[in-house]
Amino acid sequence: MFYYVSFLRPPPAQASLAPTEQIIITPQICNDLRTEYFEGEVDIYFSWALLPDSHRPTSTITRPAKLTSWRSRNAYKEISVPRPQNLRDGQLWRLILSVGTTRKDQIISLHEEDIGRMPFPVMSMPVLFSCKPRKAIKQEQIVRSYLLCPPTQQAPAEILDICEQTSFDLDKKVWDSGIGLSSWLVQVYYGESGASHLLSELQRSLFGRECRNIVELGMSSVAH
Repeated sequence: MFYYVSFLRPPPAQASLAPTEQIIITPQICNDLRTEYFEGEVDIYFSWALLPDSHRPTSTITRPAKLTSWRSRNAYKEISVPRPQNLRDGQLWRLILSVGTTRKDQIISLHEEDIGRMPFPVMSMPVLFSCKPRKAIKQEQIVRSYLLCPPTQQAPAEILDICEQTSFDLDKKVWDSGIGLSSWLVQVYYGESGASHLLSELQRSLFGRECRNIVELGMSSVAH
């Protein structure tokens, strides 16, 4: 079973430039069904990611800083997040929560064999900082970033961002099984083809150029 960092109370969709206005959130760490809390104690770190605009063509991510120490008995605790530095009117920032201090800890690495060893990170939808913010609107989506392949000398890292709903609708989020299967497929795809005959045959069957007929076996919770 995997555990996920998420927002019980997400950041607002809009916020004032006034430094006195607090950004209040309630982080949580629980399983995919949100029925079981992570029982261990772990530090949660935050970063702000500035979205590109006409003044800055590339994204900027601040260095992770400790926000709080997670304990299940404090699952409903509201926390004030320090605002980004040098805010400008109209800037869009995403809030990233992780349990590590590096950029790598902010991404789910599907190619790693020990995937799920620590709770998965999360990123909010953009927060618009404005001198004239509208009435606060609750964010209803989150984003998780998945690393398909680490960077090499020949190619950059391949990162996939997947957006999920924060509602309890079962068909609007990624489940343990999806991450586990994706990790297995990624590891098979990038595995050394000469490692074994079985692996070579598996890679050819799954990723060859020939047409495939795929049968998905499963059971839906939705009655038709």
